[in-house]
Amino acid sequence: MTMKNKSLVNKLRMPIAAIAILAVVFAIPASRHAILDFFQLGGETTEVGVYYTCPMHPEIRLPQMGDCPICGMSLVEKSIGEDEEEQTGVVSVTTRQIQLSGVTVEPVAPRKLVREIDTYGTIDYDETRLGVVSAWVGGRIDDLYVDFTGVTVNKGHPLVHLYSPDLISTEKEFLLAKENLSRVERSGLHDAISSARELVNASKQRLLWWGLSEAQIDKIARNGKIEDHITIYAPQGGTVTHKEAYEGMYVKEGDELFHIADLSKVWLFADIYEEDIPFLYQDRPDDFYECPMHPEVTSDSPSMCPKCGMDLIRTNKSIQAEITARAFPGEVFKGTISFTDPFLNPETRTVRVRVNIDNPELKLKPDMYARVQIKLPVGELLAVPENAVLHSGKRKIVLVEEEPGKFRPQPVELGRMWVNDIEREESEHKTLVFKREAIRYHEIIAGLNEGERVVTSGNFLLGSESKLQGALAKMLGVSDANATPADAHIGHSHAKPVAVQKEDKKEKHQGHAGREQAGDKKEKAEERPSKLEFVEEKAFAAIIDAYYDMADKLAGDKYEGISALADSINAKASSPSIKKAVEPLRHAHHKKDIEKIRVDFEGLSDMLIAYVQKHKAGIKDLPLKAYCPMKDASWLQKSKDIANPYYGSAMYKCGVIQAWEK
Repeated sequence: MTMKNKSLVNKLRMPIAAIAILAVVFAIPASRHAILDFFQLGGETTEVGVYYTCPMHPEIRLPQMGDCPICGMSLVEKSIGEDEEEQTGVVSVTTRQIQLSGVTVEPVAPRKLVREIDTYGTIDYDETRLGVVSAWVGGRIDDLYVDFTGVTVNKGHPLVHLYSPDLISTEKEFLLAKENLSRVERSGLHDAISSARELVNASKQRLLWWGLSEAQIDKIARNGKIEDHITIYAPQGGTVTHKEAYEGMYVKEGDELFHIADLSKVWLFADIYEEDIPFLYQDRPDDFYECPMHPEVTSDSPSMCPKCGMDLIRTNKSIQAEITARAFPGEVFKGTISFTDPFLNPETRTVRVRVNIDNPELKLKPDMYARVQIKLPVGELLAVPENAVLHSGKRKIVLVEEEPGKFRPQPVELGRMWVNDIEREESEHKTLVFKREAIRYHEIIAGLNEGERVVTSGNFLLGSESKLQGALAKMLGVSDANATPADAHIGHSHAKPVAVQKEDKKEKHQGHAGREQAGDKKEKAEERPSKLEFVEEKAFAAIIDAYYDMADKLAGDKYEGISALADSINAKASSPSIKKAVEPLRHAHHKKDIEKIRVDFEGLSDMLIAYVQKHKAGIKDLPLKAYCPMKDASWLQKSKDIANPYYGSAMYKCGVIQAWEK
């Protein structure tokens, strides 16, 4: 290279380096905004006294728009000093914040509500419609009129033609008794006539017991000819479900030949959890009493069935049961609850109910799996939608709209939960062909009046606003010595959790978030059983691997395979507390509701965390403990990369890794 070229390269080196540095800087959004703002060249300048924060993590404060580095949500605009503006408990929210949060309000009103129980069961025979055909007399089957299982017969249909020596001898006795009666009647001896008549009646009764009809016996008496065969007829109509009769076969008196089942009505047995039992036994208008074995026997008051002597059971036709089966998608069968077991299954903590179903087209088959939704009316109650309630430790909070844009946090006392407004559900979904989803409500015992307007959606995002946190704290009197941080906690604290320390200088640096978390943990600890039954788990590695797989599925918004993993944990675990905690997850394939499954997963997580805390010294690969401030719940992880099983894709990265307590 010539000296002239080297000189040219040296002159261009610095400008090229400067251009490269500027390109890299401008490729980073934050750096680009900072440079443009510095030279006042940005399209949007940051307003003085304004910052941007995450509704879920208020500790995040940035000078420009962007996404939250913790959960990825879009930051919202806030004014400096805004947190201190409210002193009365009523907080103003801008129209833009309301739009971003998707806030809707609804008046509090009495509603006709029902409790909906969604469970699975098995179709079975109606035991009151089962019949057994037996040989009334010993003999040989010469003709078989029903020669395979599954055929449908009507009442009175011939089944077998039976040759019977016993029948022949009895018929001979009957004819001899008739001849003897005729001779004695000519003698005029009354005692002899009476004895002869009794002998005729006894032999005739034996023929009737063996299946001969009055017409057949009269024919034998008229003709004096013995019938050496007897035909056995179907005592009821239905489907032949079992056959033991074969042509040429010898049978004894009492041998079972056929089983016949009337499938026009079937039963469904389903299990419901013990918390739903009170709804089954609640008094309702139009209750009446019915025999579980003879549904045609009813009464307005408790009594006994005149047919079988059983006590009549209280029931109500307003209790609806809708049955669906995978074999008939989109088709709904109607049924009524006719019987409830008087005892609980100690293993599943469920009680079995029996549902009577009309099956005129014989579509439902015994042993077929079916889904049943039971709707139990609970009366007219003052209630708010499920989403209107924010859970704050032991307190339940709703946001009341004072006027458009102004909201007041209000503690409420809840009664029965998970009930549905059927009238609203039907009106909103009557034009849809797919299965409608329930609209669930909480009963209000105290705290709200009819006509007040409450926030029914977007309240969680709205409730996370720090100024509402402050308003609630003032309203609940957190400064009072008896108030706990958990009581003043609307939604959850979203600051990074910190370990609880002793009363020393470190506590000052931890701030309110740490104290609040300590209050929540103390509250949780009080709710747990006082004594946990743990033994050393020799197969802990296999247990925790199955648990990891379960957490990964929930983080991916899936529940398929959860039951199999729970079965694996139950089989390998030795501790009674772990077995009890995993039991609900073994029925996840029946629930098919990922939110309910996540609740059960939280119980298992708490139990495994307690086990690891107690035995961590002997665990080779110690699991990581993760904490979700949104859910106020913890779980175990193998990796440091957060994968939230409680919210899945909605907040996949929401959470932090916590240190184990020493």
